[in-house]
Amino acid sequence: ETEQGAFIPTEEIKRLAEVLQAGEPDPEDEPEFKVKVVRDAQGKAGFNVRQADLLITNLTSAAELQPMQNGDVILAVNGKPISCFADYTAAAHGTKEFVVTIRRPKQYEDADAWAGAKPGYCFKLGEHGLGYYRDVRDGVFAVMTGVQEFHPSKQFEGEWPGYVFKRGHLGVGYYMDLVSRMYLKRRLFELWDTDKDGRLNKQEACQFARDSGFTGAFREFEQEYVKMCKVRQCDPAQGLSQTAVSDMLEDKTDRGCFIPSDGMCELITRIETALASGKRKAQPTSATPLVEIPIARLKALAKLP
Repeated sequence: ETEQGAFIPTEEIKRLAEVLQAGEPDPEDEPEFKVKVVRDAQGKAGFNVRQADLLITNLTSAAELQPMQNGDVILAVNGKPISCFADYTAAAHGTKEFVVTIRRPKQYEDADAWAGAKPGYCFKLGEHGLGYYRDVRDGVFAVMTGVQEFHPSKQFEGEWPGYVFKRGHLGVGYYMDLVSRMYLKRRLFELWDTDKDGRLNKQEACQFARDSGFTGAFREFEQEYVKMCKVRQCDPAQGLSQTAVSDMLEDKTDRGCFIPSDGMCELITRIETALASGKRKAQPTSATPLVEIPIARLKALAKLP
């Protein structure tokens, strides 16, 4: 039991022996699998991938995609590592057949005492002893809770990003915080999408870039805009989708423009204040900017009475 040893209680040794004899997977392992995905006639893969953490959700073709399970995490597509949702869309969207490498997070983590909330796990005494057990659907911190407005809880179980603990109209528990990142990103997109068509065209995307720190001229941004659309699998003629913009606001690589929550709050306030004061116009920006109009045409327009 000293620092030089590795003492294991008798009961734990018995449990490990039973696991080895039965050939059962170790609950503290994180196995990886490769699964071939074939889209159906409607282009459906049989599962969804959660944008924030590449988690597999809404698995509807479990038999065809064994051993895939809800809660598994995407690691690679066709052998190419996936680090963000944009990587996944670039590699898998529009592809009829592809192979995903997935990881199954550990089902159990040994702990002698409560060590704080762990998203996706609940602390309890279970079949493997005292510790943190993977919780897919049931608990307050379950990985598949999605964006439900309310999760009942008799007592405060630690901070939960995006939620506040309080007594509300549905009882005591965790309520969605309206100032969550999802809400903030949606509100920012609404402010940038001045023509309200659900896409950011070149001019709207330029304003998005300026608000995110871009200081170059419009002509410089045009090249960046094409690159942005290519990385996010968007048609430059149609514009950046809300999903693409949301992904960029989470991307901390040189392909994104990550903005922390407090920064988004400040940006929303600044834009709304500018709109209210008239310093920033909330009107469609589909008109062709002057820099794109041929010089000959500008001269002709200047001669009109």
